[in-house]
Amino acid sequence: MSIQQEIILRHKSSGHVRFQIPERLCSDEVASFVSDAINDFDGVYRVNLFRNKQKLAIRFVEENLPFQELVQQLLTLLSDLEKKGFFKAKPDAIKTSSFTNNLKLSNWKGTRWAKDKYTETKETAQAISILAKLGLKKNPKFSLIPKKP
Repeated sequence: MSIQQEIILRHKSSGHVRFQIPERLCSDEVASFVSDAINDFDGVYRVNLFRNKQKLAIRFVEENLPFQELVQQLLTLLSDLEKKGFFKAKPDAIKTSSFTNNLKLSNWKGTRWAKDKYTETKETAQAISILAKLGLKKNPKFSLIPKKP
């Protein structure tokens, strides 16, 4: 899908627009590059790209840069970057080692043992807390701690 089709206008007022942007625009290097490029537009004085919310907010002076021209420059910038392959994942981000692809720790004997022990310990702690609550409510003399003679 084209990047232009994934961008949604969420808010428009005098000198302020807010867009919902796709996730591929929210990585560290892409977000900083795109926000710097938009900030270089004549008439734009503030660009906020919220990566975790996938939101782009732009403040601009309408006398210097009308809304239609801003949108046109934004779409031109993003489509040029898309044609250059700027938004594609880098190959070094994908694990290429055959050793790490073949090794699955979830099936390893030690991992299974540790998971089982964790589950047993968690269940034991839950059982002790239930017994303690019941014992303290019904019989106040009941104690988990043995008395010293």
